[in-house]
Amino acid sequence: MKHLVTRALARLRRHGAVDKDRDRLAATMPMNPVGSDLYLVAFPKSGVTWLSFLLANVNLLLSGEQQRRATLFNISDLIPDIHTNRNLSNATTAAPGFRVIKSHSGYHPGYTKVLLLVRHPIHVMASYYVYSTALNQFTGSIEDMVEDEHLGINAWVRHTAGWLDKARPEISFRLIRYEDFLTQPSRCLRELYELWGIDVSDDIISTATERSNLTAMAADEQRFNAGHPALSGFEFVRRREDREPRCLISDVLRARILDTARPITERLGYECHGKPDYERGPGFVI
Repeated sequence: MKHLVTRALARLRRHGAVDKDRDRLAATMPMNPVGSDLYLVAFPKSGVTWLSFLLANVNLLLSGEQQRRATLFNISDLIPDIHTNRNLSNATTAAPGFRVIKSHSGYHPGYTKVLLLVRHPIHVMASYYVYSTALNQFTGSIEDMVEDEHLGINAWVRHTAGWLDKARPEISFRLIRYEDFLTQPSRCLRELYELWGIDVSDDIISTATERSNLTAMAADEQRFNAGHPALSGFEFVRRREDREPRCLISDVLRARILDTARPITERLGYECHGKPDYERGPGFVI
């Protein structure tokens, strides 16, 4: 009898997990999906807002809209966030010719065109902690955050490994690193648009990069937050270039993050010994 009860409970757990995953897949799919939709996927605080600004500004310029630029107020029109609204309109710019949709979803079989943006997990954890505590979404310590199964380093590993391990060969998929865009934004943007069969001039890339730099985004954030009752006084875009994590991370916690993430960071080309490559190059934007 005991083994029958155990098997029944196991079936219920499996069914519950299936139902939960089905709900997650539905919640991260547009109500009006189109086969040409491109999903810009990232674990939270991986730099996806900055990349969205870069892409949106390039798309506006390619579409001949020189007087229009991406802002925090209109970015959802240009690169919609599936977690904010599933009822999406058609693309609002002529270029690139399809919708680019931002998502934090784990592996999703319904996403058949994917840009997976990754960032070194030490900076992801620090940035996520600063953001979440500033908005009172998390009240523990940075150590608590790293150990949290839904927000911390194990969640980052599951999210990233899920996409790396499950992406099917027949889908359109591109892995991109935040750090590469920081050090060589022009080259990375050009390569990305070449994938889409679009030639982008040096002038457009230069203008889009300037409109999306730290100074421009910080000024835009200040304007946007000043009139928003939930964000008044909130600052997330860095006010100066800095290669250090957004908050103090002890050597012990740093080692914990690196040890847990090592199987993934090595696959992504991040160094885990000596001076890590995320501490080289220009300072971070967010």
